[in-house]
Amino acid sequence: MATGFFNVPPPKNEPVKSYLPNSPERKTLKKTIEEMRNQKVEIPMVIGGDPIETNDKVALKPPHDHQHVLGYFHNI
Repeated sequence: MATGFFNVPPPKNEPVKSYLPNSPERKTLKKTIEEMRNQKVEIPMVIGGDPIETNDKVALKPPHDHQHVLGYFHNI
């Protein structure tokens, strides 16, 4: 049995965007995806809260494009 008083606020959702062809939302999304694909990231191991970088790096590739390298993570 609950003994507290609860006042849960009503949910507020983000606006639903259509992403129709040639819409501003779609153009922005495609531009952002292209910018992110052109960047290479390096992800260190984190052990005990400390980032650890090694010389053994493994490539990160998207599942739909095995030729493209998004970045690398440091392996043991």
